[in-house]
Amino acid sequence: MLNFKKNKIATIGETLTWIVATFVIIAILAVFVIGAMGMSKLKDVSSILVSDSSSDFKEESQILTTKTSLAYELNNENKKIIEEAINEK
Repeated sequence: MLNFKKNKIATIGETLTWIVATFVIIAILAVFVIGAMGMSKLKDVSSILVSDSSSDFKEESQILTTKTSLAYELNNENKKIIEEAINEK
């Protein structure tokens, strides 16, 4: 009977430890989420992504991708011409 009581107390103690640990983890996550929300209000990322300069970068990267894929497809034929075209841009 005495052994059963000790096991029950140990089980209650372990359960309370996990409950407290869970609340601590939830509190830490809440602090980070609130902090991230506060920081997101300070800096507007959407205006950076929508700006005109980013569309120029997209066009240039598409041109370079096309030229590079052409260089690989031609298997070193006219490689100098393609490299000159890439260097011009």
